[in-house]
Amino acid sequence: MRVDRKNKTFISVQGAIDLLIVYLSYYLAVFPFNFSHPNQISVNDFILLIPFIMVIAFIFFQIFNVFDYGEYSYVDTIIAIGLSGLLTNIAVVVIAFGLNQTGVPSKLFIFSYIIQMIIFGIYKYFVDRIYQVILKAKQVVIVGCESDTSRVWSKINNISHKGFDVMADIHELNEDAMAVIQKAEAIFIMDDVSEDDKLRLLKFGIEADKDIYVIPNAFEIAVNQSRFSLVDDMPVFFIRNCRLAPEQRFMKRMFDVFVSILMILLTSPFMLVAAIGTKLHDKGPVFYRQERITKGGRAFGLIKFRTMVVDAEKHSGPVLATDKDDRITGFGAFLRMTRIDELPQLFNVLRGDMSIVGPRPERQFFIDEISRELPDFRQRLTVKAGITGLAQVSGKYSTQPVDKLKFDLMYITNYSMILDIRILLQTLKVVFSKESHK
Repeated sequence: MRVDRKNKTFISVQGAIDLLIVYLSYYLAVFPFNFSHPNQISVNDFILLIPFIMVIAFIFFQIFNVFDYGEYSYVDTIIAIGLSGLLTNIAVVVIAFGLNQTGVPSKLFIFSYIIQMIIFGIYKYFVDRIYQVILKAKQVVIVGCESDTSRVWSKINNISHKGFDVMADIHELNEDAMAVIQKAEAIFIMDDVSEDDKLRLLKFGIEADKDIYVIPNAFEIAVNQSRFSLVDDMPVFFIRNCRLAPEQRFMKRMFDVFVSILMILLTSPFMLVAAIGTKLHDKGPVFYRQERITKGGRAFGLIKFRTMVVDAEKHSGPVLATDKDDRITGFGAFLRMTRIDELPQLFNVLRGDMSIVGPRPERQFFIDEISRELPDFRQRLTVKAGITGLAQVSGKYSTQPVDKLKFDLMYITNYSMILDIRILLQTLKVVFSKESHK
């Protein structure tokens, strides 16, 4: 019998255990702290903070997808828990200061964080091993054109902890294909499958109790965010345009200004080190300026720390960078890995050329080139370009343009201030995650 990682009871139990570990870590921290600092902790002050601790921990666990059990590798899960715990402690210290709870010393949070990471490190290791034993992989088929199904096949097989085992890829829905699908537990439907075949697979999957995964096209992304409405007695889906309302633009601009100023202040030491390191490495210029395109097709000068050799495109012309590009300098590779090379774009945000969160800005050359194959690519220009975005926190460095476009369209159609904050925080996880650099 399969243990389903998406079972609500299973998720609730696992979530309760995770929060219980957070809860116990603070209590366990009291004992070593009292031993080294006797009579410094007020139990009443500490108890008053527990509700704040649990609520904030739950919020950060949600933001960093800690509750998506089995969806991420052990290392990525520990990174997510580490960031969640760190931000939870910072938030609670601020709250304790605001409530004047001086009976709970700041050092207690350091003790609790260490204990929490030790417990989670051991617990999640064994849970990860158990997953491999009791979570039987779903037998899936992929339906679509040959080139696309092979790409999806390789992605699924490269991520074993997703729990899928591809048994076949199908390019034509004949009787033999339907017999194969009948044996599968789940169906992956590619975005190039015809509407008639999608409806046929959907009907078959529902009747045969199969799990269905649809890789959406741009139209389906828009419809997914539509609102049910009526025209007289006729049911319709209302799809609003992708442009932000005036009040949304105002709030987003205030958010951009506040975050960019704060980040410039916090990251100025790193930018100083990056500037010195880039100059010393090969004596070339520190900054790299390039014309990029933002909202409405307007061109602007994007600023980054230089990570490639001087005149990298002098002979080749515009070429997209790859994860193993020999034009990248040794120090530049470090700047890219840590995302420090992106920090000067905070000044682009202050000037109003970019937002903190949005689709990454591209050069006109590549916009024209990609748009020939993906006409929907220009829809990204309905909002300002961003330093980070949904494509950056959900995809990888090597994610293909068609998939990045889908992430960008999902962001545009789902925009909210909460989503911007979530993406900004998840960017911290991306910096430390190995998978994001692959």
